[in-house]
Amino acid sequence: MVTQETYLFHDTVRANLLYADPDATQAELETACRAANIHDFIAGLPNGYDTVVGERGYRFSGGEKQRLSTILAADQILVLDEGRLVEQGTHVELLARAGLYAHLYETQFGQKPESPTSDLS
Repeated sequence: MVTQETYLFHDTVRANLLYADPDATQAELETACRAANIHDFIAGLPNGYDTVVGERGYRFSGGEKQRLSTILAADQILVLDEGRLVEQGTHVELLARAGLYAHLYETQFGQKPESPTSDLS
């Protein structure tokens, strides 16, 4: 389950990542970050993996805190609005509907989604 709200501790990027697996090596962290397409961003921070993210990750945008690549591969995405299910489908299907999910996607990434219709066949 990936929620819209993300939580980061007032600690380093490394410490936040190690929360999931305290025994992970630097190589394992970097492999996971590369898979989430966030390694280059982290490497570009002033102190890389040792950069303090700030309380609840306030220094990062929503997309930087929550790497939506997780949701892109989901079999089913349920979109809730004020506790009601308003949309359901895959990432591609929901973008094609141009509803709330597409709006959230556009807001999160700061750009209009590419036309997904070619992927629907």
